[in-house]
Amino acid sequence: MSIHDCTAEDPGEWTWMLMQTWRSDEPTGLAGDNVLPAMYERGKNFGYPFNEVFRTIPEGTKVWHNRLAYWPTKPWDSRGGLVTLAGDAAHPMTFHRGQGLNNAITDAADFLVHLREMKEHTPAELAAAVKRYEVELWPRGHEAVLQSHENTNAVHDWKTMMQSDLFTGGLAKLSKEEQAAKDEEDSKVAKQATDGGKET
Repeated sequence: MSIHDCTAEDPGEWTWMLMQTWRSDEPTGLAGDNVLPAMYERGKNFGYPFNEVFRTIPEGTKVWHNRLAYWPTKPWDSRGGLVTLAGDAAHPMTFHRGQGLNNAITDAADFLVHLREMKEHTPAELAAAVKRYEVELWPRGHEAVLQSHENTNAVHDWKTMMQSDLFTGGLAKLSKEEQAAKDEEDSKVAKQATDGGKET
């Protein structure tokens, strides 16, 4: 559930985006006017307040149905550095792991590092920079797509979900020492990205 427009003071006037996902290997037959009734029915099984949210969607609300798609990243032809891919174009993944934006930001930061390393602005140097970027991106993107797909399957299988770290170990706040070490590492990574990838 997300908010797309909340300029009015009354939350009843806000524009919301609601989504339901479920595992289905067969065609669902959902299209047009039969999507919203299916959402009502599926929403009955949700806990409060989500069941109430789905129950109160006004009849006639525009809804869509589609299947989640993904593409495990594999090498592509950059035409000698003239074109490359980044973000969702390079690694379209399902969203249940929440890694799409992280990988897109990594793509942009890594690409910038390789561009800054160019000794001169020539087609050959650009082609080499693009190739270095892609060689790093391809395995990372491939792994991220597969992990996201695995997570999507896991969150739609209660038995698998119950074996996840969240359910077996729970959540814990980092100790001050652990947080300080994490902050220091994050700072090093950020500095390296802004310094053109050079160790300092």
